[in-house]
Amino acid sequence: RAVREHAAVVDDRDAVAQARGLLHVMRRVDDRASLRAQGRTVVYTTHYMEEAAQLCDRIAVVDHGRVLAQGTLHELVLAHGGGSTLVVRRGDRETREAAREALARLNAIAAEGTIDEFRLERPTLEQVFLNLTGRSLRE
Repeated sequence: RAVREHAAVVDDRDAVAQARGLLHVMRRVDDRASLRAQGRTVVYTTHYMEEAAQLCDRIAVVDHGRVLAQGTLHELVLAHGGGSTLVVRRGDRETREAAREALARLNAIAAEGTIDEFRLERPTLEQVFLNLTGRSLRE
């Protein structure tokens, strides 16, 4: 009789796990849904925030062995990501500021002259990590 695993631990630095194809399985949405439906869990450790944001249903931010926060990507960004940032480029100059009243602020800037480009940047999982730990991943 075959033994079915209910959980797997995958470390982003684990070449053996990568060779077995677990990361490939995790990246396929239909396979992840199938694993979930079977009651299986994959614990994935990584330093790559973009990858964690794409692959994981739930995320725990761990620093020096302590869980600082956990939840869905949306929950973490809402609770710990800070606000959005309005970025405006005029010629060679780019300004960044909190986007609490983005439309009103954008209209005020436009009244001063031509805007070449603008965008609204939302907080990312990396910003959540920075806010929770007070340091970057490279430190």
